[in-house]
Amino acid sequence: MTDYPDIRGLLLRVWPNLNDELGIWDFVVANDPTFDPRNVRLAFAGDKLVAGTTLLPRRIRTRRGWAPGAELTLVCCHPEHRLQGHGGATVRSALHHLAATGRALAVFYGRPEFYPRFGCAPCFPSLRTDLPAAVADGVATGAVADGAAEVSRADRGREGSGSVALAEATETDVPSLVGLYAERVSLYPGSVDRSAEAWVWKVRNKESHGLWVLPDRRGYARTGYNRETLSLEVPEAAAADGPAAGRLLAGLATLARERGLGKITLILTPDNLVTRTAVLAGAEQHYRPAKAGFAAITDWLPHLPPGYRVCESRGEGLDLLYRDPSTSDQERSALSCDRLSLTQLLMGYRDIDDLLLAADARGAGEGFGATGGSPPLRVKVAPGEALARLLADFPRLYPKYSEAPYYFWS
Repeated sequence: MTDYPDIRGLLLRVWPNLNDELGIWDFVVANDPTFDPRNVRLAFAGDKLVAGTTLLPRRIRTRRGWAPGAELTLVCCHPEHRLQGHGGATVRSALHHLAATGRALAVFYGRPEFYPRFGCAPCFPSLRTDLPAAVADGVATGAVADGAAEVSRADRGREGSGSVALAEATETDVPSLVGLYAERVSLYPGSVDRSAEAWVWKVRNKESHGLWVLPDRRGYARTGYNRETLSLEVPEAAAADGPAAGRLLAGLATLARERGLGKITLILTPDNLVTRTAVLAGAEQHYRPAKAGFAAITDWLPHLPPGYRVCESRGEGLDLLYRDPSTSDQERSALSCDRLSLTQLLMGYRDIDDLLLAADARGAGEGFGATGGSPPLRVKVAPGEALARLLADFPRLYPKYSEAPYYFWS
């Protein structure tokens, strides 16, 4: 790739810390077998490279299963050329390229005020479950006492009878990690399919992050260390069963204590076994609505149950059409709305009742729930049975975008 040195220079100009986006770029270029220069969209001012956006092809979970998609990342613009449309041009180019190559959606995190103008919708909420490390340390004792699991002497060798030691994950642990990830983590719209290649699981910055496993490999957790809140943050974790979840929490408590951190913050889905175990132990929960986690749908079909299709007009409006597959009825409009609303419906972040309520509350798009780049909500359900059908066919889910560990930096 002849532009490689210029891209590195641009990334370093935007993010001076070598461990930030430049480190991600170098790591992905060196390790990712799907890396393709055609997925790097660039903008120039004369002969000077001034902006770029990168797509990393991945299978992404939809309502109907896995679909070809991509992670959108490394969106950057030279500081001297901002507010001139260069960065936006590379994002639009990336999304057009995504559609042209038959990929159904992109998932990413970004600035809330920037991406809605490109048809990207905030879809990924955050549930933060806080448990004092001292409480988590005792969870494993109950799990063992009922005979459901056995904790080895190595597991119990640290402070207190309930203490559990986690091991730092190695390449030999990857098959177990992949299995737990597939069974317990990547079940939600927006999840990224994670391969068994060891590089995908590598932690780039061990000073600030870690990947840990139980000695029997029946649970794992990815961690970050937040010194401001004195919290061990866990953006990803999986346990094979309840006892494993208890031991994993106790192991996380040990990690927190060793780093002088007073609590564990799980950033997991509500039904994750580790989350549920923490709640039973008395954890507090705080829900944060989707703001910076985006999905951009470039092909509607993989997201739709049988009988539905989407008709796009030249304007902002979209029609969700329905024909009963079991009859010869004519195709009819079930829903007319904007792209943001339809994306949130199909990703499961909102159901149709939510969208109607939000549209009523926002009115002309001012105030309620609006972000800087958000267009007004326009939602209209067809009369008759359409509302009941939409509620049944598009229930609310919990979208979750689980990034690979190499994305994390300090």
